[in-house]
Amino acid sequence: MNQPRDVVVGGTTYKYEPYDVYFWFGALTVIALVAIVRRLQDLRIWLRLRKIASGGSIVNRNPGLFSRSTKYFIQLLRSISYTQATPTSPVWTLPTLGTSLMITSYIAFLLALQFYPPTKSQTSQGYRAGWLAVAQFPLLIGLINKNNIITHLTKTSYERLNVLHRWTARSLFLLATLHFVFLYRSFAPTTPGGILALTWTTKPCVPTGLAAYALLIWMNISTLSPIRRWCYEFFVLQHILCWFALIACVIVHVPSHTEPRTLIYVWLPLAMYLADRAWRFLRLANRNRSGMPVAILEPFEADEVEKTEGFTKISIKNPGFAEWQPGSHVLLSFPGFAPAEAHPATIVSTPKSNGGQVICLLKAENGFTKILSRFTTAEGESRKQEKVLIDGPYRSGCANVAGFETVVFVAAGTGVTYALPLLQDLAERIAGGNAVLPVRKAKFVWVVKSLSMVKALLGEVASAVKRIDSKGVDIMVTVYVTGNLGSKDGERSLDSRGTDGAASSIDDDERLVMKAFTPIMATREASVLASKEDMEKGEWKVYAVRMQSISGQTMDGPNLAEVRRGRPDLKEIMAEVVQEAEGEIGAVACGPIGFIRDVRNRVADLGFKGKAGHGIWLWVEGQGA
Repeated sequence: MNQPRDVVVGGTTYKYEPYDVYFWFGALTVIALVAIVRRLQDLRIWLRLRKIASGGSIVNRNPGLFSRSTKYFIQLLRSISYTQATPTSPVWTLPTLGTSLMITSYIAFLLALQFYPPTKSQTSQGYRAGWLAVAQFPLLIGLINKNNIITHLTKTSYERLNVLHRWTARSLFLLATLHFVFLYRSFAPTTPGGILALTWTTKPCVPTGLAAYALLIWMNISTLSPIRRWCYEFFVLQHILCWFALIACVIVHVPSHTEPRTLIYVWLPLAMYLADRAWRFLRLANRNRSGMPVAILEPFEADEVEKTEGFTKISIKNPGFAEWQPGSHVLLSFPGFAPAEAHPATIVSTPKSNGGQVICLLKAENGFTKILSRFTTAEGESRKQEKVLIDGPYRSGCANVAGFETVVFVAAGTGVTYALPLLQDLAERIAGGNAVLPVRKAKFVWVVKSLSMVKALLGEVASAVKRIDSKGVDIMVTVYVTGNLGSKDGERSLDSRGTDGAASSIDDDERLVMKAFTPIMATREASVLASKEDMEKGEWKVYAVRMQSISGQTMDGPNLAEVRRGRPDLKEIMAEVVQEAEGEIGAVACGPIGFIRDVRNRVADLGFKGKAGHGIWLWVEGQGA
């Protein structure tokens, strides 16, 4: 039997323990399991699409006990993963219950490796903790690179992996603390003054270790939400510089000529990070060989209700790529006025819409978006042209929503920039007619403070709804306007705690929204009639769109579009969708943290109570997703 080899670090000899290898066995196993689950989800949708295309039914009228039990068990697991207990404050957030369980299991796994089997040697415990900490470096970079193998295997975009990146860093800090404590206690009995009294010139592992530990402390503190949000651009810059300093300290702390594992755990993540940067640079250089793309910047006026600097619509005619998945985003950098910043922006358009243009919509808040808004409105011009660098596109990982019987899009504010391209892509698939799809019903819910953004994207929404409706799919669009509610609640962030209220009057913007859907009703050989009395009274909950057949008989047809005053009751909306669905439901939500938290919990509640019908699959994008 082979004896454990001796390892010499800083003049100290100890026996090699492969607990860092055990860590990677566990990490790779989890990554493989997640990849398998995602592939099985894709396989289910593919089989369903194939079944429908061959003339099969999406609805199983007489499911057996095993089928019902399996559906309930799957929905129960989904509900556990969807549940989120996050404070209403956007500053302090918690991951979903599913993510929290994964993080807890990860930390428990590390602590099990650290303390089992137990050893009485403080030195062995210290070195074990140190190598477990360093072993996480490749995983740390793999979770944050824009182009990484974990994203390709698990179909999880890098920004969704960000929360795991932060908690991996915190776990690394925990083990680094154990490494310091155990070695300090180990040296204390034999060295007067302990480890801090060692000769720093002859043992560089001491000062470099302390420097690395100090950097870890700062890097973990600076990632806390209040500090990170204070100035995000500065946070990113200092975070990268601290990372390089940390790597340099660890390289000196454990030289590779004394311990070969340093080549894997320190030099490999450095190479991974630089390779990602080099790939992105080469891709940009290749796209811009004939010149940088030109973006048309179109400002939208500020709204008194929203109290913002408005929105900026960005249209890029020749972005340098022709295909992208709906819901993808790009990183935009404008050398003319913000050269050092690359801001993420969701692509609102699809490759087949708007002549292949990349269209993004950014709301002016802080940092880059505020600079962009001021630049576009500085001289009072209606449009400006500016050269732009485009990094991406990066796909979101959302499943094919065309594989569900009922599809629900729920968006709040600028969250529509994610939901809309998925709606457009669904419309293109349905209108294409190349294959029969299982989609029978679709619902698009949009919550806004005012109709300013609705006007900016009204044409895209109406066009998608027209194509879906023309193929006989039951489609409904509901816009909830939460501004001007006559109370301070109207100024709060979007959530779903209230119900619909009544508007005192109708304005031109609201007429414009309804008018945009008039041609849609004409495709059903009907004309649109608006009740004048309802319009004058503002009874939005009652009035939507009324149809009149060619023979002149008035009837209440499907409400294709309606504008409501007040906040949506998400529980009622989801319960109504489940009641009417005859197959599995695909739900997509995007918006502020409080809004998507409510969507998650409403869907999870239906699953826990066994009221999810044929099942609800939920995909969430946005802060805290």
